[in-house]
Amino acid sequence: MSLKKPADLHADPHAGRILPVVVIAAFNNKGEVLLLKRQKPPFSGYWEFAGGRLEFGETLEAAARRGLFEETGLKPAGVKFVAVKEWHMPAYHRLVFLFACRVKSVKVKLSEQSAYEWFREPPAKTIPIVKAMIPTARKALLTKRRRK
Repeated sequence: MSLKKPADLHADPHAGRILPVVVIAAFNNKGEVLLLKRQKPPFSGYWEFAGGRLEFGETLEAAARRGLFEETGLKPAGVKFVAVKEWHMPAYHRLVFLFACRVKSVKVKLSEQSAYEWFREPPAKTIPIVKAMIPTARKALLTKRRRK
């Protein structure tokens, strides 16, 4: 996915490197998605999913669960792998592993973001790749697997 370079990308310590990132789209019982407002560059002030870098020796699902818990205090239920997306911009290359889950509690304890909100539709100032992945995550979570 390509888009205009954000003004604060120069402050990204990972600029110029490929970085695997694991994110998790958490949905409440109303079908709303949890988005967190970034405080740090790049994309300061934009809405995003919980998540972060994959740690050495960690499974993708464990990274998704850890990211959600560390950033929100929420424990996911019914975690599903959804997709891998590649995101390119000048000096920016991310491999984004998307998971989706449901959460029972909606009481969030933020650790590093400035705000959180449950959205039916993402606001305009949502990181573009996140905005593009919400419908896919919602559909994956609502689709029941067929038994063979």
